[in-house]
Order: sequence, then structure tokens, then C-alpha cells
Amino acid sequence: MRVADGPDGRADGPDGGADAIGWRVARTIDVACTFAGWGFVIGLAAVAMHLWWWGLVLGAGATLVTAYALRPGWMTRLPYAVGWVVPVVLAMVPRPEGDYAVAGDAYGYSLVAIGMVLIVLTTSTLPLGRRPPQQEQDAQPRDAQPQDAEAREAGTAPDTEASREPDLEREPRPGE
Repeated sequence: MRVADGPDGRADGPDGGADAIGWRVARTIDVACTFAGWGFVIGLAAVAMHLWWWGLVLGAGATLVTAYALRPGWMTRLPYAVGWVVPVVLAMVPRPEGDYAVAGDAYGYSLVAIGMVLIVLTTSTLPLGRRPPQQEQDAQPRDAQPQDAEAREAGTAPDTEASREPDLEREPRPGE
């Protein structure tokens, strides 16, 4: 079944058309929400277990291994990181009793540091937009390239052995 196929396996519309795009968008949103949910659950577990050294190690390991295993992308790793950060930030808000779920000790600061590492890892690996095709060199017109290839085969091209020898008649540049 292709991405553009509907739930019954048939392409939507005569050419796949607008309905196919709708299925792609729906699938992308579904994937992003799934990864955000995973991030939320792992972040919640990290908050709940960070008070013990082994819980902090387990939470850090689960967080970073999952982030590393996910493909870098706007709809994969980024939703996971956002989902992970939400319970950590909510746990840092003061409770009505005046205390915090994430304490201001080494374990709490370590949990916040794990979140910062996750955000840096996620944002630094986001793919950039599509780049325009590379511009061809302006030195030679487009139709000159086949002629150069023919000249190379004949041995008269400018990149032959004779052209690689130093030019003794030119004046030296300053610093040479």
C-alpha cells in the first residue's frame, strides 16, 4: 500500500489528486502525534524516577537513545522532544503547597540538563529546506562542455599535460 492510498487500498481520486495529499497530511500528523506521545510518556517517567540515581540514569538513557534512534526531522525527532519537554516544564512549575516536583538539587538540575541536551540534539539535526540546484560555472557556456570533452579525447584540451606545466613567461605575483 502506497502512502497516497486510502484505507481500502485504492488511490483516492482519478489521479490520486487532492485526496491523496489529504492522506499524506493525515499520516504525517498521526506520526508526529505518536512521537509526541512517546516523548510525553518517557518525559513523565523521567520526572517520576529522577529522584533516584538509577532512575535518573534510566530516564536519561531512554530519552537519549530514543532521540538518537528517531530519524532527524520536523515530524519525527522534533515532536518527540517537544513531548518530552512538556512534563518536565510542568513539573518545574510551583505546586500550591509551595514546593516543586523537580527539586533544585543535583538530580533536578541533571534532569533539566538532559532536556537541554535533547533540545540541542533535536534542533541541530533538523533538516534544512530544499536547496536550489547548484549554479553552473559562468566561465564557460553550456554548449562548450561537449566540445571540451571531444577536445580531451583528441588530446588538445587545455587540461592536457602541456597545459599543466608552469608558465615561465608570466611575471611572478607578490609573495611568490
